[in-house]
Amino acid sequence: MSVTPFAELPEAEQALFKQQLPGAATASVVVTSETIFYPQGGGQPSDVGTMQSASRASTFDVQHVRNAPQKRTLHLGTFNEGSDHFIAGEEVKQSIDGAKRLLYSRLHTAGHILGLAVNELGPLIPDVVDTKAQHYPDAAYVEFRGLIDGKHKDAIQEKTDELVSRRLPVRLHWWDMDELHKKCAAVLDGFTLPEGEKARAVEIEGIGAYPCGGTHVDDSSGVGKIVVGKIKRAKGMTKISYTVEPTG
Repeated sequence: MSVTPFAELPEAEQALFKQQLPGAATASVVVTSETIFYPQGGGQPSDVGTMQSASRASTFDVQHVRNAPQKRTLHLGTFNEGSDHFIAGEEVKQSIDGAKRLLYSRLHTAGHILGLAVNELGPLIPDVVDTKAQHYPDAAYVEFRGLIDGKHKDAIQEKTDELVSRRLPVRLHWWDMDELHKKCAAVLDGFTLPEGEKARAVEIEGIGAYPCGGTHVDDSSGVGKIVVGKIKRAKGMTKISYTVEPTG
């Protein structure tokens, strides 16, 4: 649709990228109406990769991706040295970094498993509810309303190990608000849908589901080993950090 220097984006669209980006002064934003790149959202980082012109020797390295109004997707990055900028209307070949996509998918599914593991331990850990989560490498956590004592860490680890080992299928659904509230382990406060519309939900089969637009592995075993980290409590909230061990 367009190619624009990052510095010339409207302030509201620059703000979508929030963090000060290295080399922002020379970065460009390629705007497309369709994309295979996952835009940052739902606690998951965006895909990275490349775009190549279908007809010319022009390559763009995609570093960050965000959704914007009017069904536009903003891809922030830089053109390779010697590459001409894309021309509005031309076709480009998009390629994502598959290793990072898989890592982000493993982390996202692992976050769901961790949340559901705590729910499964209801008799041991009562009166807690998932509120939000982040699935970034080296900064992943699930947050709960309610206090979880650190003494339960081993039980949470054991339950996540069990859920992973059971190879539970990961299913995608489209549910209305009534179904979300009936079938999901948690729905964020203030979450609404326009009348008649449905939201995407991700279910770990037989255990529970969450409203979610992120990427996931095919079954619970695909996350590999989940390592339950620190349990931090403050102001009536508990944050449990986690990582996934490298595979292969």
